[in-house]
Amino acid sequence: MNESILLELNRSLGKFNFSRRGQSFSFSRSNDFGRDNIHVGFSREGVHGYFALDVSIRIQDIENAINALKDDISEADSYATATIGCSLSILDSSIPNRWSLDVDFNQVDTAIENIAMPFFSKYRKIDDILSVLLNDSSESWKLCPLHSSRAIKAVEMALQYQGERFAKGVIDLKRQFFEKISDPNAIFFEDYLVKRGLCGSW
Repeated sequence: MNESILLELNRSLGKFNFSRRGQSFSFSRSNDFGRDNIHVGFSREGVHGYFALDVSIRIQDIENAINALKDDISEADSYATATIGCSLSILDSSIPNRWSLDVDFNQVDTAIENIAMPFFSKYRKIDDILSVLLNDSSESWKLCPLHSSRAIKAVEMALQYQGERFAKGVIDLKRQFFEKISDPNAIFFEDYLVKRGLCGSW
C-alpha cells in the first residue's frame, strides 16, 4: 500500500518537476540555490495505515558549510538536511495531520497544489528565507523550530550573503534572544561560532 501512495505522489509531484530520490520517501527538484523537497512519512496504528507530507527548502551552500563543522554527521544525513520546512498541516490547519492510506487522492493533489507549491513560491528568494531565520517569532518557529539551529543558519546566511559586519549584528541579536529565554541549547550556537571562527573581536 505504501508503494501505491508513492506512485500517486510521483504522478502528482511530477507535474511540478519533482522526482523521487532513489528508493527513498523523498521527492525533490532543483531551485536557484539548492532544492525544494517533499517528504512522505508513513505510520501505523493497529491495522490502519497513515501518511503525512512535509515540505522543506535546502540552501546548498548554507547546509554544506554548517554540516562540515559537525563531526558525527553521515554523508546521507548531511545530504538530507534542510534550511526551513514543516508539515503541510502546520502551513494550513485545514489539512489533517495525516491521511489514511485509502484516502481519495484528489484531496492530496489539492493540498499539494494549493499549499505546498505556494510555500515554495513564497520562499524562492534568499532574502525571504533569511527573514524567517532572523526572526524569533512564533511564525519563524514553525519553519525552523529549534532556536539554536535557526540562529546558526541565520548567522551562516548573513556571513555568506551579507558579510561579516551584518553577521556580527545577527550574532548579537541571537545572543540577546538566548539570554532572554534562558535556552540551554544556546551552547550549540556558541560551539558553532567557535568552530566557524566567529568568536572574539573582528
